[in-house]
Amino acid sequence: MKRSDLAGWAGYGYCASRSRFFWGLRLHLICTPAGLPITWALATPKVNERQVLMAVLEHDPDVITERPAC
Repeated sequence: MKRSDLAGWAGYGYCASRSRFFWGLRLHLICTPAGLPITWALATPKVNERQVLMAVLEHDPDVITERPAC
C-alpha cells in the first residue's frame, strides 16, 4: 500500500531555516533580475541546485538565448 501518490517522485531533504527534515519536492524557479519567474522545476530534495539548473537549461535552451542580458 502506498502512503502517497508522490512515492516515486518525492524524497527526504533537510530545511536549514527550520532545522528539520521534510518529505516532498523542492520548487526551483529561474527568474529575471526584477523577480519575474521565467521557468520552474520540481525536483527531489537530494538533487543539487546546480544539477537542476543544468537540466532545465538543457531542456529549454531558449531561456538563455531569448534573454541575453540575463
